[in-house]
Amino acid sequence: MSWWDEKAAVEQARVIDREQQFAGIAQYEDDDIRRSIVHLRQDMVYLISLHSALNKQVQTSNRRLVMLTWLIAAIAVLMALGVLL
Repeated sequence: MSWWDEKAAVEQARVIDREQQFAGIAQYEDDDIRRSIVHLRQDMVYLISLHSALNKQVQTSNRRLVMLTWLIAAIAVLMALGVLL
């Protein structure tokens, strides 16, 4: 398990412990709950779109790296054959 997974697990356990300590004490209004759900959905959409954008950037970078590798290999072959000086 990586350090960020461990940190997330510790944070999750802290949240659960805190909720159990204050069980029955915290009373939330219906409007607050609805607003929180809307904000959670917005955050999830943002995170998913960010993940998608990062994925596209990685794919583009990988394609460029492969093309650059082939170009360098072709230049090396042409230099070896004496076509390029």
